[in-house]
Amino acid sequence: MMASSNNPVVDAIKSQEVVTSGELISRLRDRGFTDEAARQAIVRSAKAGQIWRSDSLKLPRNERLFSTRAFRNHSEFFDEVGKKLAGTNRDGLAGFLRALGQQEVIHKINAMRLLAVAPAMTNRQREFNKRVYERELGGLKELGVEVVHGGMPGECLVSPNRYRSDDVDTLARAASQRLREETVLARVLTERLRQQNVLGWNQVNLPDTSTPFVVFNDQVFTAFGFSYLTPLTRPRPDGSGFTPCPVLVDCYQSECNVSQVNSFVQRLARVSNRGRGKMPVLGIIAAKDFERTAWDTAKKNGLMSVNLRQMFGEPALEIMAQIEHLLSGMDPSNDFDEQKRSFEELTSAMKDLKENPIVATVRAIGFEIVAALFLRSAGHEGVELGRTVPWQKSYRDVDAYGVCGGNLRVMECKAYHRKKSITPSEVEKFFTETVPALKRYLREKGVQVEQCVAEIWTTGTKGKEAGDKLHKLKPPHGDKWRILRIEEMKKLLPPQIRKRSVELLNAIADVSHEQG
Repeated sequence: MMASSNNPVVDAIKSQEVVTSGELISRLRDRGFTDEAARQAIVRSAKAGQIWRSDSLKLPRNERLFSTRAFRNHSEFFDEVGKKLAGTNRDGLAGFLRALGQQEVIHKINAMRLLAVAPAMTNRQREFNKRVYERELGGLKELGVEVVHGGMPGECLVSPNRYRSDDVDTLARAASQRLREETVLARVLTERLRQQNVLGWNQVNLPDTSTPFVVFNDQVFTAFGFSYLTPLTRPRPDGSGFTPCPVLVDCYQSECNVSQVNSFVQRLARVSNRGRGKMPVLGIIAAKDFERTAWDTAKKNGLMSVNLRQMFGEPALEIMAQIEHLLSGMDPSNDFDEQKRSFEELTSAMKDLKENPIVATVRAIGFEIVAALFLRSAGHEGVELGRTVPWQKSYRDVDAYGVCGGNLRVMECKAYHRKKSITPSEVEKFFTETVPALKRYLREKGVQVEQCVAEIWTTGTKGKEAGDKLHKLKPPHGDKWRILRIEEMKKLLPPQIRKRSVELLNAIADVSHEQG
């Protein structure tokens, strides 16, 4: 039996439990306290450091959580806090704590998904903005959660029980790697959905190397787009046409658990809440596999669940992991021997799987990586791949670009069979729509562009009609436009990886016509 501490508040809390304000007041009331006297006693004990009390972390009706000081550092503390949060409007926080207890380290982006919070304060209604990452982080820190690599792309949240692991930095790097793999998975998945007409072709927003997430109505997802499938569209009130259905996508490179599904459902509910009405949305959650309870929960909530292992096959998923490895090591200052091995593995895998439908998408990413390696070797900064930029009422995809001083270089990478030619319409669209759209996007970001080199890189043939079309177009003053084939690209590539890059480009060019 536990000895009395001579403090009725401390004695009212068991050694390994977490209680709410209401529960603690009720126990003190049973000991003869009035409600007001109980509140005062609780405040005095918390200020004196005799008990732990949450401050930033609040439950409905502003209730706080309490425990003994010693229990806050116990391995069961997170579980007990999660039990108190479950079933309240803080269910996202409960799910995050469960996940952190299992993984020890969670990347900031995945934390925002689990917490179902906005990445930053916006101008939307004040009530919604209570759920912002920085505010939620204050409550997590009270629970003992720590931040590593704060303010950097690899920012992660770390469990206070991480000490069972030898190297937190290793876990943080692994968390960042998982996130990068998910961006590749999202691109391949959405490409398949576009080919199936589930998603509109020019209205897909994807993560990229600089921003590995997208935001829709202040909530974080892996990707989003719009569907024009007839059963999903709604007629506009004025009869002028149809409103497409938003499609929100979450991708996970490992097994999806019930906390991840629940957070997705919560985010969908928040983005669909439009004042008095509710906007219909389609939720797609994709993972290499699903826990049984996660799959059942997704089904119960009307989500489209995609098992990536079944859809693409294990060898194809391994190719995507190799793509991620190349993406994470694009900087030419990195170990070239390692980059050579990565190119060799990807080239070999692409040859082995050249009939797999996803190779058409994967080869395009591999081509963009080659372009990015050239840009970085040439001293360009802020190199980006797969950037989506607005163009009139639609979007345009920018394969690769970088800025050096006031000079912009942008490439469209056509991963074509070596016998396939570029079409005149592709030439016109890139130079008269994609390039101007990127320039406008950069201006709005405060980037001044004085000169621009815009190029279509192709593993196929130039074609006379495409060449004639380019000749007829008049580039703005300071712009240089051209089309390059493999032999011309070869001269631009860094000598250290030229051979392996050309081998990869040749492997891309050898993919069957049907996938070109």
